[in-house]
Amino acid sequence: MKLQNLKDVVRPDPENMGGTSIFVGRRVPLQNLMIDALEGGDSIDDSFEGFPNVKRSQPIAAIGAGQLNML
Repeated sequence: MKLQNLKDVVRPDPENMGGTSIFVGRRVPLQNLMIDALEGGDSIDDSFEGFPNVKRSQPIAAIGAGQLNML
């Protein structure tokens, strides 16, 4: 996935969550779902239990892009 396409999945939003990177259309910070959960040893499926509004395709696309450190 190209960086421009990633912006359709995850991007900072000054109107939501103080400008932190969130999943587009959701108020779920990338940090909470992807980084904290996965670093803590949770699987993506485990992470979804706490964030039912996030579509499975969103974190999968972010992981596939390999651009998490750029957001």
